[in-house]
Amino acid sequence: MTQGVLDRYLKDRTELEQKRANAMAWIETLKGRSRNLTICILDTSVFCNMLDVPASNQNRANTLSTLERYLEAGHTLLLPLATVYETGNYIAQVENGDARRKAAQRFVEQVTQPIAGRAPGRRRPFRTWSR
Repeated sequence: MTQGVLDRYLKDRTELEQKRANAMAWIETLKGRSRNLTICILDTSVFCNMLDVPASNQNRANTLSTLERYLEAGHTLLLPLATVYETGNYIAQVENGDARRKAAQRFVEQVTQPIAGRAPGRRRPFRTWSR
């Protein structure tokens, strides 16, 4: 955990019950879209397989077919910011420069599309910690 994240967490004066209520309210807004809400949190190994990162893509075919089934079933996929950071680190460690550049380009394309409001996802705004 970075010092900045820790500092924001410690400075947050919101009571635990209020934090729970905020989280439950967010979940309720998601439920409005689907009666049977299922959220699938994507970890680094899944994102690396999606992006076809060399040496981190051993289960690519299985991962893509599983994700396709989840999407067809109407599940919500959640890509945590930590997964984005870790995947960038895996890409930076690819030894072959050409392969690293291609993986980085796929990474940038996938990460920037939701920020720009385009498919395949949607950006969720960060909660502000200052009052």
